[in-house]
Amino acid sequence: MEILNSLEQELEVLDQTLFHRYERIDDIDPKEFRGCRVAYDIEVTINGKQAKLRVGIPPRFPAELPDFYDIENLFGSIPHKESDGFFCYTRNESLILDERFPGSILVNCLEKVLKLIEDGINGINRIDFFKEFEVYWRRQKGCGTLFGNINTELNYVRQLDFWVVPVEEGLAMIAMEKEEGLTRVVESLFKVNIKDGHKVRCIYLPLEREPLLLPPLYGELWDFKMLKEVVLSNLSSDNWKRFRKITRKSIPGDVSVGGECVILGVPLPEGGHVLFGSLMTLPNKGKLRDRKGRQMPDLQIHPFVQKPAGIKNYPLSIKRWNKEHLIERTGGEASIIDKHVVIVGTGAVGGEITVRMAKAGVKKLTLIDNDTYSLENIHRHPLGSEHVYIKSKKGIEVKDKVHALMDELNRKYPFTSVEPIPKRWDRVEKEGNIDWETVDLVIVAIGSPNIEMGINRFLAYKNIPTIFTWVEPLGIGGHAIVSHNNNRNGCYQCLFKPEEGDPLMNRSAFAKPNQSFTKAITGCGSTFVPYSFLDSERTAILATEIAIKTLIGQEEDNPLLSWKGDQNLFIKNGFLTTRRFDFSAEELFDKRYLYKDPNCPVCSGGRKMS
Repeated sequence: MEILNSLEQELEVLDQTLFHRYERIDDIDPKEFRGCRVAYDIEVTINGKQAKLRVGIPPRFPAELPDFYDIENLFGSIPHKESDGFFCYTRNESLILDERFPGSILVNCLEKVLKLIEDGINGINRIDFFKEFEVYWRRQKGCGTLFGNINTELNYVRQLDFWVVPVEEGLAMIAMEKEEGLTRVVESLFKVNIKDGHKVRCIYLPLEREPLLLPPLYGELWDFKMLKEVVLSNLSSDNWKRFRKITRKSIPGDVSVGGECVILGVPLPEGGHVLFGSLMTLPNKGKLRDRKGRQMPDLQIHPFVQKPAGIKNYPLSIKRWNKEHLIERTGGEASIIDKHVVIVGTGAVGGEITVRMAKAGVKKLTLIDNDTYSLENIHRHPLGSEHVYIKSKKGIEVKDKVHALMDELNRKYPFTSVEPIPKRWDRVEKEGNIDWETVDLVIVAIGSPNIEMGINRFLAYKNIPTIFTWVEPLGIGGHAIVSHNNNRNGCYQCLFKPEEGDPLMNRSAFAKPNQSFTKAITGCGSTFVPYSFLDSERTAILATEIAIKTLIGQEEDNPLLSWKGDQNLFIKNGFLTTRRFDFSAEELFDKRYLYKDPNCPVCSGGRKMS
């Protein structure tokens, strides 16, 4: 009660003209007012007329915004007013509230509500009804849920695959485009076997955007007549012809008769589409037979062509699961969803990159690595211990890395197709396992300069953008270099520019050459380079970021990018850093194109290497 006293004291002294008087209402029903137990009735002036609003005070007020209600339905159907009179007047996820002044918070919120009401009465925000169409649609009584994979960028009538699948004691309705591989995605996402269900004819109808398509408001229900009227008045002539062509065909044997589903798409003013659907059940007339008793093809007449007696219409809310929507929803780049990326090396760095490229939404990943996944790697590899061992006829064996990653990605990111190649690079190159014409980018993360120089030469002839990436020991840094991008000079080989009298060395390195960093815990068979999962993840992020920029055309050249870590542990172990490590992060970035060798035998005019 103390906060209410503070609120009322502040309201008495506030210089405001938004409301004239208020009355506190104690012990209101929290079920009717969204958890509020205390409210105020306030008198306001809207469009020159006196009106009353109810202000609900949430239990966490003033850390939580007050609620506002039109309890007497004075303003009728206006945008952002819900069926219980509640006004949705702000999105407060990032709003910072000064809890010292509860009265000011209430008055500021009231100002927003009054503006919303006046705009609604005057028709200024009427378009918001259409923008919130899907919200209103799913509030219809008896509205079901349909999980839909629909590419709304394809603006023509077409038939979709639609299943009704039993799930425990209920049913799941799933619709999707007729695309290869989506059945596997359905089974992975929804944990169902579509063979257990039955198919119903489903047609996608992209409508023309009329000036204002109003949704069903506050308990209204679109009946069949309204649904048909909206479709016929907003379907283009070309799409009507496509619709008639589909509905004249006999229903295939694997599709059930007695039902029809339509999904409607309407473009929004700022882009995107409203999606909503309807399931229509038809009287069961049984199978038609000819005079000799033979079953005839099912020629179910679509109810939009001829309405049958006894038709029932059920609204469907569309829960989208198409890849384009999911990528856009998470701020990703939709332009990479058709890309094919090859990753050579799937260890601590390459494995992290693999997961991140799948998360980014690329269409296909080809993984090349002949190594197995071992228990010793679980604390710096993205895969956990569940992917180490498998049972076989021979006993317990270890998985190879590429198949382990494929299993994980199929489970977590089923839209990305994964092709595992558990072979050494030289075998892949020799055997021609990959159609390089289909590849958009190659990422190499094996940390072996001699092999990587060979890969660089091979891919230079293929003219495929390539990223080489590696991590340095003991946390001092990591690198990623782009090569063969846009026919520009600069490639991995440039890092090994020969200096007169000196052996070849990587000029990007932070660690001075001729130092040994390998460790062995149980002998020669257990040697490894010491770096932590933080180092491999940071390097993977660096490489993934430049990979995405390269794929979408944002990076048009071949930069050398590096991150610097803490050198204390490195120095403590007696190791030495190069002059390049002394550069600041800004200097490293500014010099990202200065590594290029004008006499490089691979990307420039130098003597070619065989």
